[in-house]
Amino acid sequence: MSTLNVFVYGILRPGYRGRRVNFDATISNCTVEGTLYETGYGYPGADFNDIGDGETGDGRVVHGDIYVIDMCDPEQVEWWLYILKMELGAGYAVWHVEVTVDNEDEPIEAVAFQYLRRTGRRIESGDFLDWVIQEMAEGRR
Repeated sequence: MSTLNVFVYGILRPGYRGRRVNFDATISNCTVEGTLYETGYGYPGADFNDIGDGETGDGRVVHGDIYVIDMCDPEQVEWWLYILKMELGAGYAVWHVEVTVDNEDEPIEAVAFQYLRRTGRRIESGDFLDWVIQEMAEGRR
């Protein structure tokens, strides 16, 4: 089986307002070095080049999940092409990342979407789903 690992960190994550894409295999509890920002459009943007200053302990991570896409399944390939078109049209580029998974010794290679436009404020936790819950609790969303 030929597969593609796609790291998702925003509105494509499982559990985001009932969002469901047709990929059977998902790996949860993942992080990638980088910084997460709000874009002002209701979805986040990640900068995988901005990892903070490791010397001061300000290592930054983006929390997310991995979809394991079966590239031999026409329905899954169709979903992948739809997502790819949507993300590229919204100002993202495909980035190769190493994903750290809880309880795994070795990182997993994946692709992710790097946001290319100017960003808003940093999401300190690096977790978009947690940030949305906090924003709603504080009446800002």
